[in-house]
Parts: sequence; C-alpha cells; structure tokens
Amino acid sequence: MATDVGQFFSELDAGVFEEKLSRQLSEVAGAVIDHGKPGKVTITLDMTAIGSSSQVKVAHKLTYSRPTSKGKVSEENMTETPMHVGRRAA
Repeated sequence: MATDVGQFFSELDAGVFEEKLSRQLSEVAGAVIDHGKPGKVTITLDMTAIGSSSQVKVAHKLTYSRPTSKGKVSEENMTETPMHVGRRAA
C-alpha cells in the first residue's frame, strides 16, 4: 500500500509541520507577487530506523526564502516525528 501523502504531512509534528508549510507557501507566494523576485520553499525529509521496530524517525526540515523590497528573509525549522511503517506491497 502506498503512503497517503496528505495524511503523512498532517501527522508530522502532530499537524504543526503542515500548518507551518501552509503559512510559508502563502507568505512566500505573496512576497513573490509583491516584489517581483523569486522565492523558495524547501522540504527535506530524512528517515532513520528506530531500533528493530517497525518505526522510523522522520526528521523534517522546512526552509524558506521570501523576497523583500531590499533583499530577502529566510528561516530554517527542523523537528522530528516517530512514524509507524505499515505493510509494504510485494
């Protein structure tokens, strides 16, 4: 069974990651329109096994850069969430 991407993102950091992503997408897009310069939102997901369990630790990093009238504003935020790995398709 494939991962439900919407559900996956909603479970990261108990929904906080999804809220941050939503806010940054809106702010960066708005700044791009306001200032006519490019912006960027980057999501990085690093997964490591948790012992011999059926769980992984997902380190999720959200980085953004939004233009301003005289430069840019950027921020990086990183948190981790343990996730259960279900059955995989053969």
